[in-house]
Amino acid sequence: VAAQALSAELARLSTHSASIAQMSQARRVVARSRSPKSHGGEHPTVGDIVAESRAEVCPKGQTLCAACDTLVATDHTAAVVVDAQGNACGVLTENDVLAALVNGVSPDHGVWDLLRDEKARIPGSMLAHFTVSAKAPLVDAARLMASEAQKDEGFACHHLLVCDAAKEARLLSALDVAHGMIGASKDTEESGAASMKVKHAMKHLANVATCKSSTKLREAYRVMLESGHNCLLSVQVPQGETPEPLGRHIHGMLTAADAVRALAE
Repeated sequence: VAAQALSAELARLSTHSASIAQMSQARRVVARSRSPKSHGGEHPTVGDIVAESRAEVCPKGQTLCAACDTLVATDHTAAVVVDAQGNACGVLTENDVLAALVNGVSPDHGVWDLLRDEKARIPGSMLAHFTVSAKAPLVDAARLMASEAQKDEGFACHHLLVCDAAKEARLLSALDVAHGMIGASKDTEESGAASMKVKHAMKHLANVATCKSSTKLREAYRVMLESGHNCLLSVQVPQGETPEPLGRHIHGMLTAADAVRALAE
């Protein structure tokens, strides 16, 4: 009875975007409250990090709108696209949704049609390249993400498909990598990276994409897409004031996840 009541309540909440946002925030608070696991002095593997997670799955024939509904309701940033036999054939990311929104793609467009486009973050033709073994060291997966982020092609740098013996659909995200770094034992590369100061790892404010808070949403998303960033700072400089320092004029932040919610609604 309790499970049925919970299911009914979740179904009710999923119909309202504001309630979904509250659920997402609650999940993030719970995730932050969990203590990262130590890996016994060894390099954590990809499998160690994704062992208790399971990726969202959507069929090839699903519409973009339906896929966005799933991502928003489950607070995921990507989903594995599968064929009729359940085999992974691509990965739909929030950046693909962002590009679809900017380019005026219909919400009824099929997700597989998006992934056949070579401009997709993980196009079907590149799936093997973006697949890692569950036994692979986490640091190797991080290097693959970083190397792709530095290329001009614009392919994925935030998600990798994970292959394991059980053949369950799993995804490794950049956030998973960060979680693994926090939980890494001392005297490992992962622990050393986590010990860096923020100022040595962050993007400088001058290199972060911005838009005015009065900018139309579609144009703001276009700026985000063309900059290759997953977020955009909203700024507003009062008349008569100088734009520097920029920090004092920041009103908020727009993310790729906001694009997913916009299309879902």
